[in-house]
Amino acid sequence: PPLDPQAPPTVGYAGRLILKKGVDTLLRGFARATDATGLAEAQLVICGDGPARANLEALAAELGIAQRTTFTGHLTRPQCEAALAGAWVQVAPSRWEEPFGLVAAEAGIRGTTAVVSRRGGLAEQVVEGTTGHTFENEDADELATHLRALLSDRERCETLGAAARAHALGRFTEAANLAAFQALYSDMRHDRGDP
Repeated sequence: PPLDPQAPPTVGYAGRLILKKGVDTLLRGFARATDATGLAEAQLVICGDGPARANLEALAAELGIAQRTTFTGHLTRPQCEAALAGAWVQVAPSRWEEPFGLVAAEAGIRGTTAVVSRRGGLAEQVVEGTTGHTFENEDADELATHLRALLSDRERCETLGAAARAHALGRFTEAANLAAFQALYSDMRHDRGDP
């Protein structure tokens, strides 16, 4: 669905609030991206909880973005989906090389473009420039560059989000995975010479 033109540009995050998830990089990138003229009303919604929450809230205050940052705490999946429904972009800023992670796939299913850490399995879920963007792990400046461009262009976010949804539905649904498994099984049988 189209993004609400009356709502402020919004960045979303969903996950545990622990050091290796890189939420501090997100806060720094968001602060740098939104210091530009016209983005002072941008919002950041952080869904999740964990031992780093107090430090992250303090960092948001230090960066001057506490009034525009909402820490929701732990939410059920439906509550999290509702909280992120209006997001223009979702960020997965992991500082470690996650093997896969569901956040980018879930954002795509929702129709939200994603900006994710380049190293690790998250990057395999994003088609650079078509469904979203990647940035070097822990590079708040590169993240800020992507966020500034996206938060300044609602139509671009909608276009990338629609492409992300089509991509996710083609790759990450149960039916798509079953078809891929069946094709792999058929290829293995063929390679062994089985009828």
